[in-house]
Amino acid sequence: MKRLALTVRKHARNRGTLDGADAQALEHALTLTELERDTARDQYAFMMQSAADEKLEADREIAERFAELPKRLAAFIARAEIATMRDERDP
Repeated sequence: MKRLALTVRKHARNRGTLDGADAQALEHALTLTELERDTARDQYAFMMQSAADEKLEADREIAERFAELPKRLAAFIARAEIATMRDERDP
């Protein structure tokens, strides 16, 4: 009689019952897989939150710079007017 080697994975796919060491090995593999999945999910959430925080900070910086534009423009116009007045005084 020939003995067949059957892996735990093939046995489970064939809907065979698992007990003893095979069941423990499968349970351990599932636990590791779930842990890896949860870790990857947490890392993804952290990266997405970090990206959102960085975008928010960039948006704030852009808004602050746009808020400064009227002040800078007014200062530029004032300097240009002063320069024009000086040019008009000098013959």
